[in-house]
Amino acid sequence: MRYSSVSLVSLLAAVCASAAGVHRVIPGDQATKPHQQQQHLSSNKGLSRFLAAQPAQPVANIRPIFAAGEPGTVPAADGGVSAAGNATAPSTNGTQGAAPGGPGRARAPLNYAMLVKWNSAPAAWGFMALTVAMTFAVTYNLVYQAKTFHSKAVYVYLLLWCVARITCFALRGAILVGDNGQNYALYQWSSMVAALGFMPLAEAMAVVTVESSAMVYGMRRKTAKMWDLTVKVFFIFFGVCVAGFVFDYTLNKPFGSNVKDYSHLIALREIGFNGLILLTVYTLVGSIFNLVDTVRKMKIPSEFWNRFRMLMAVTIFQSLLILAKLAYTSYRNWNPAELRDEHIWYLVSIVPEYIFMCFYCTHYFLRVFDDIELKHGKYSAEQGKWVKTGQDWEADPSGYKPVPSPSSFK
Repeated sequence: MRYSSVSLVSLLAAVCASAAGVHRVIPGDQATKPHQQQQHLSSNKGLSRFLAAQPAQPVANIRPIFAAGEPGTVPAADGGVSAAGNATAPSTNGTQGAAPGGPGRARAPLNYAMLVKWNSAPAAWGFMALTVAMTFAVTYNLVYQAKTFHSKAVYVYLLLWCVARITCFALRGAILVGDNGQNYALYQWSSMVAALGFMPLAEAMAVVTVESSAMVYGMRRKTAKMWDLTVKVFFIFFGVCVAGFVFDYTLNKPFGSNVKDYSHLIALREIGFNGLILLTVYTLVGSIFNLVDTVRKMKIPSEFWNRFRMLMAVTIFQSLLILAKLAYTSYRNWNPAELRDEHIWYLVSIVPEYIFMCFYCTHYFLRVFDDIELKHGKYSAEQGKWVKTGQDWEADPSGYKPVPSPSSFK
């Protein structure tokens, strides 16, 4: 059989190219591979949106999308949460798990912690250690210092915050160790605890403000209880909305999903966060009125005026701290690609909480509630004066232990 010289040369060139690992592009490849890649990306809309937002790089410099220093911008529930779907990065040749440098190289699973710019394990461990120290201080105040129901209630809420933040930073530190960032379940729980951990602080401020208003304005006991119950009901409602948003978004939606694609999530988020902002504004405005009217209303005994107003000034400052945190969170909810660096999150969202807590590591400020109630009882609007309930006790200034009054020995 006769062969033309052109056919023999073409066959020899093809064999040499195959041995050298050179892939010859044929017309069918150019249509098939983009189609395969598009089909793979469509399986996870959130992930495809994330990858589409990545800047183009020269082929020689391409690295995995989870490489250190190149995390992407993923929408977040608290500004740091999003997710569902344990995905692996699609490759440039349309084969899942292949590296971008060429066919045949396996790509590792996504590192979710790196994608959302979590990168400082020492910071997480440091804040966890600080929270543990604060937990001991708050527990001591609750068990040995607080003497009345209202001061103890504040410390109970603060203990809930301590537990939430210890869990938050323990998980955050763990996910940044080794390959734990590829553990999607760990990422989900880290995100959810981080998003919800601040809420006990808002309720603690509300307790202080409501009780202070009852004292300053001499509210009837029934009125004070109804007002306190109303604030708690609103807090629970707004808290449930925020929790529902965070859990549904993190557990049931694809990684990188845009919240704007889900109208019910938008509704839950806005009702919850805006409601918590309104409650914080209430504590701010209520504490300002309490501070001003302490002397004007003259319901609180004059010997406690200065200390009581100091507590109101602290509550005003704490309200401003929480408002700054909530403003930052709301901004990131609507602009998930901005202000995503971890150091900004620590500075604007976490540090205000710890400044808040510093005022309650000592019982000095809340002690005024105990002193007023132990020495004078509760204010009776019906009688227009402070009335003690139960046995006639007086506070012992040294140890704050109740001792019988001289009248009981007559």
